[in-house]
This record gives sequence, C-alpha cells and structure tokens, in this order.
Amino acid sequence: MNKSNFAFLNSVIVLSICSIQGSELGFAKATVLLDSAKTYLMTQDYRKAERFVNMVLDKQSERIEALYLRCVIKQTEMLDYESYSIYGEDFLKFADTVSRELRYLLPLEKGRDSLKCLFYLGGTLGGIGIIQAKIGNWPFGVRNAMASVSLFKQIIKIDPEFNAAYLGIGIFNYYLSDNFKWLPFFGDKREVAIQQIRLATMAPFPFNFAACNSLCWILISRGLIKTADSVATQVLIKYPDNTTFLRIKVRTVLGNNHLEEAINLARKLIDLSKKRSPENWSDMLSGYQALLMSFDKLGQKKECLDTSAKVLALDIPGQFKKIQYVKKHLKYAAEIRKKYLSDKF
Repeated sequence: MNKSNFAFLNSVIVLSICSIQGSELGFAKATVLLDSAKTYLMTQDYRKAERFVNMVLDKQSERIEALYLRCVIKQTEMLDYESYSIYGEDFLKFADTVSRELRYLLPLEKGRDSLKCLFYLGGTLGGIGIIQAKIGNWPFGVRNAMASVSLFKQIIKIDPEFNAAYLGIGIFNYYLSDNFKWLPFFGDKREVAIQQIRLATMAPFPFNFAACNSLCWILISRGLIKTADSVATQVLIKYPDNTTFLRIKVRTVLGNNHLEEAINLARKLIDLSKKRSPENWSDMLSGYQALLMSFDKLGQKKECLDTSAKVLALDIPGQFKKIQYVKKHLKYAAEIRKKYLSDKF
C-alpha cells in the first residue's frame, strides 16, 4: 500500500472514530472499522488493528466477525514473531474463550451469518490446533485441526463458493499427506490440497493473503521457486513492507541465486524489523542469515566476518534466546565466523 493510499485510509479512520464517539455504532460504521483493522493486520500494526476491533466490541459485544478478528490478530502477531513458545499458552486460553462465545452465538445466527459464524468457529479451532502443534502438543493439535476441517467441509457442502474455507481443508490435507502418504487408507492428497489452497487465494481479503502465504511455502518446499516468487511479488506490490512476504521473497531470490538482490532485500528486512515495536527478532535474524548466505556464496570474507560478529553481538532478550529458530540462526552465524577465521580463508 503506497503512502498516499495509506494517508487516505487514516483520514477515513479518523472521521469514522469522530462520528462514533458519543453515539451508537451502526452496522456500516462497524464494518468500516473492521475493514481498517484488516488493513492494519496486513501492515503488521497489530495494536491499531486491535484498537479498531475493540471499538466495535465495546458497542457490539456479540459481533461475530469482531470476535474472530481479535483472535486472528493475536495469532498472526505470534506467528509473525515466532513467539508461540512464549505466548502460546496465553493465546490458547484466549482462543478457547472465543470458541465458546462463537458456539453460543452460532444457533442465534441466520442465513449467511450462520455460515460465517461456522467459518469463524472453524478458523478459531484451526488456530488453536496450529499453536498446540507449534508448542509440541500434537495429539490435541490434530484433534482441533480435524474438528476445524469438519466445520469447513460443512460450509463447502452448503456453499461450494465459500473460498476461504478451502484453506484449512487444503493445509490439513497437504501436511497430513506429506507425513502419512505411506498409509494405504490415507493416500497422497497433496495435489488436490494445493488446488484447494489456490481456491482460497481467491477468497475475500484478508483470507486470500493467508492462503498466498501458505501456498508460497508449499511451492518452495516442492522446488517451485519461480512460482512462489511470483505469488509473493504480487502481494508485495500492494504491501511492500509486509515482512511475512518479504521473507518469502528473500528466500526465492536466494533460491534463484540472485545474490545482489537477496542482499538488498535482506537489508530491508533487517531495517524493517528494527523499526517494529517490539523488535522482530525472527525477521531480523532471518535477514542476517540471508546476508551471510549471500556473502558466503560470493566468497566475501570481510562481509561474512563483520556480519557474523554483528549477529553474535546482538542483545537478544533472554526469553527469545530460548526459541529454537534463534538458536539455529546464532549457530549458523557462529559456523560462518569459524569458517572464515580458519587458515584456509
């Protein structure tokens, strides 16, 4: 999103807030606030996204989309920072509360709203399953993922064009097939799963971008680097500072051996991560690793030594040092430094 469009968005938001304060919040005004929250979700300004969702819930406590979005914001932020080992348990308690609220409201909704509520419940259960798996609770993670997929299948049965529901089904089918395709009763559903995820990329905003993210990583894992690069590039045209897709772009550019471009993108990723509040150590260390990989491939000893020293000197908070990806990136920096300090270099 370019600066002029973002300035216009802020003007609309300010006018909306002014018109809401001291008055009842109608459906249209609430929709404007929720749409703004979704945009801030994509620009990774989670506090503003939460603020607008909470403004809706303060006036309309049973607005199902707002209940779900509040959960999505927390989950997205945690996955963005890869901080689920720190905040995962708190999120699970919060998401469980949201799921119970949605279960209560589901019989009260009618028509299309009933279908949306079913989707939000499925999405919440899917989010619970993802975080449970991330923190090592695989049995409960799979159970909640299966419950989520069951709800998504109900939605598709009623409305086959409810594209957002295909994402959860596709992810479940792909990763289950990838790990258990050898089982005779399950089979390999990965190609079908990819088509399901592609359908989800045509879902309404912001679910389409969530599908694009999942699709990119699957394509990369299958060696389809150029296709993944194309998907990430299209998102970055609209949201050039979105670090989720910038990380994918860095990965694909490295995969294509476009090392100078990888260096420039990695530096941008590092700069953006330092400007975030709080700093995003996940993005920063990913950026530094991309720099080191590029310098190493180019045989640039000084750059490798300088950058690895900078990484190893980072003042990383203690709780983040315990995270697996942090340990992995620090180990890689130490290995590169050791390599270029050896006599043969």
